[in-house]
Amino acid sequence: MCATDSRDYTLDISEPLFRLTTEGIRLHSNETLHHRTLSELIDQRAPLTAKIKSHDKSTIKQHFTSIPSGGDIRIHLTISDSSAMNLDNAKELLGVVLDSEVSLADALSALLFDYVV
Repeated sequence: MCATDSRDYTLDISEPLFRLTTEGIRLHSNETLHHRTLSELIDQRAPLTAKIKSHDKSTIKQHFTSIPSGGDIRIHLTISDSSAMNLDNAKELLGVVLDSEVSLADALSALLFDYVV
């Protein structure tokens, strides 16, 4: 991936969300039989962000209550432009579903939630 077709992000996430990221990486690595990164998992799952609509509002709210997004653990991601656009779309979709402002970390959390469940 060259610099012109990727985006870099720095997110400060909670410990529960950090644990969800590592669980997602573990599952994705086992599924593909290759050691994977969070960026690779996001690039693979981001096209499926519309699936977030399949979870009802109360399930998503319960997820965010159990796994808050913001915190003190800093992570760095480099993902494809298309994945970044898909995460932005997921962020907008979640905002509509929840009728509230959501962060990029929230969109990441919802994407990982959908993958793990």
